[in-house]
Amino acid sequence: MHDGSDGTTDVAPGQELTNREHEVLALLAAGYPMKQIAYRLGITYRTVTFHKYRMMDRLGIRTTVGLLQYALKKGIRVAAEQPLAAAA
Repeated sequence: MHDGSDGTTDVAPGQELTNREHEVLALLAAGYPMKQIAYRLGITYRTVTFHKYRMMDRLGIRTTVGLLQYALKKGIRVAAEQPLAAAA
């Protein structure tokens, strides 16, 4: 694994994100608050938090900014065909 100065690391083979983690990360990268992510995905705020910190641990990322930089680097984003509700 590569430990970049940007706070990110490359994922080792076999350690890709789960589908749910990918969804959470895409919504975080789109700028949605964790409460809205929880509502949209039909899970609790605590579960969103769990997914976020599990991704950070698995990827060796220490900050939320590093996680968002990882999403940007990997091109992770919300699919255009899945519009999100406006922020409340």
